[in-house]
Amino acid sequence: MTEIKPSDKSFLSEVAHLTGKLAEAEEVLNAIRDGRVDAVVVSGPRGDRIYTLKGADYTYRVLIETMTEGAVILAEDGTILYCNGRFAEMVQTPIENVMGKSMIDFVGISEKDRFNDILKRASAHNIRDEMRIHPGGSHPIPVLLSMRSLSTEEMKSVCMVVTDLTRQKQSEQKLKAFAEALQYKNKELSRRAEQLSRLSSELTLSEQRERQRFAKILHDHLQQMLVGAKLGLETIALRVTPEHRQPLRHIAELLKESLDASRSLTVELCPPILYEGGLVQALEWLSRWMKEKHRLEVALDADARAVPEGESMKVLLFEAVRELLFNVVKHAGVDSAQVEMIRKDGEDLKITVSDQGAGFDSKNLWESTDPNSGGFGLFSIRERLSLLGGRFEVTSTPGGGTVVSLMAPLVKGKTAEPDSNGAFLFEATEVSETSAAPEVGKKTRVMLVDDHAVMRRGLSALLDLQSDIQTVGEASDGAEAVHMARKLRPDVILMDISMPKMNGIEATRIIHSEFPDIRIIGLSMFDPADQAASVLRAGASAYLSKSGSPDVLLSAIRNGGHGAAS
Repeated sequence: MTEIKPSDKSFLSEVAHLTGKLAEAEEVLNAIRDGRVDAVVVSGPRGDRIYTLKGADYTYRVLIETMTEGAVILAEDGTILYCNGRFAEMVQTPIENVMGKSMIDFVGISEKDRFNDILKRASAHNIRDEMRIHPGGSHPIPVLLSMRSLSTEEMKSVCMVVTDLTRQKQSEQKLKAFAEALQYKNKELSRRAEQLSRLSSELTLSEQRERQRFAKILHDHLQQMLVGAKLGLETIALRVTPEHRQPLRHIAELLKESLDASRSLTVELCPPILYEGGLVQALEWLSRWMKEKHRLEVALDADARAVPEGESMKVLLFEAVRELLFNVVKHAGVDSAQVEMIRKDGEDLKITVSDQGAGFDSKNLWESTDPNSGGFGLFSIRERLSLLGGRFEVTSTPGGGTVVSLMAPLVKGKTAEPDSNGAFLFEATEVSETSAAPEVGKKTRVMLVDDHAVMRRGLSALLDLQSDIQTVGEASDGAEAVHMARKLRPDVILMDISMPKMNGIEATRIIHSEFPDIRIIGLSMFDPADQAASVLRAGASAYLSKSGSPDVLLSAIRNGGHGAAS
């Protein structure tokens, strides 16, 4: 048996005493945790000091321990006097190893000065600030520190609530990434919208260019050949015996009908007045055309000062009004419609097309997939108008008629100019005054201006048969006509309207300003009502259709153009 020495007994006694003390301390700590202790007396060099836990009832402690945030009580020097289980989880340290440590151990040396400053300010003010704490062996986590002073009679301390911001920061990062992606998408959408706007504008202009191209083919080739053939037949008819004239005139009449059909197709494809005049004049032509072709009476009220912004917008508005009037013909079941064009608030152009017809439920307009309902055409108008900076509105009820409004930007500072009498000259009603007819026995000297040789040859052949008319020269464009007029000083000029380099209207304006005694007769394939005003205003004596009767042309030459506008 081993003998126990007196020194070993003393050691065992000391161990037993310390074990008892530890058990006592553990019991006290458990009692504090459980809320069974309201105050702790600590003996030290300065004597006994009492630390009270005011309000430390069971319910309060349960609330603190079940918080999702960390709860910490700090001494003025940053020592952790108390923390709940959640804070211990945050710093990944057993709770018994947290209390008694300095908070600096968990915020990191790099943040020491900043934390001490926050702690100092918290003794006088409520503080909320973000910081990072460093759990043992893990990456720093972002937290929000909410601090306020907690002073008692025994000591001053700071109560701190620690909120883990990890998920919030992750959400913020996702939100930031989403916002950046959304911003990129918005920029991309804006870029695509601009592209669509340009494509829509180009589509409108491309369609119109194709219309112009086909119209030009008809005008520059087919119609000129038909006119040349007609003039040739009529010239031959003047040379043959009366019994042979009737068959030739019958052929000439067939050529005229073909010419009229070709001319009608030309203006339907591309009304020249839309480019040579403007939107108001084009709408006036459209009103006449709808009555002639579809028996639709169109009441037009247009402010000539309203000029749409851009060539593509002008073309689109014209095409839109035409489409809307077609819808009236096809769906409204009435024989009249109204078109009004005004300046809205001095900044926008507004065109309203209305009828008192069958109407429809405009609420379901854009949901219809029936191509015959008219909705697809209206949708196309709305989208193209929107992409060019305009707006589209439609109001309709079954049996209550339809009102469609088109809004578009106005050209700033640009309006049509009235004549000296205050009226806007868009449609010729009579021809201008001219000088008297030539003296008896004196030949009328005529100059021919046309960019088509077949037309000049036909006219020349017709005039050569007239004993009182002499062809003194020919020109193939407006600039050449001005030069030859200065050189030849003819009595009459037969002036084609549509020519390259310089058109007939500009050439007429120059020649008339220099030589007002020269009588100028405008010639064109197009309807006199479309272009008569422009050429008469430029100084012409008359305006005639190339497909008209040779007798009318000869009469206009001999009579100086009086009454000739057909």
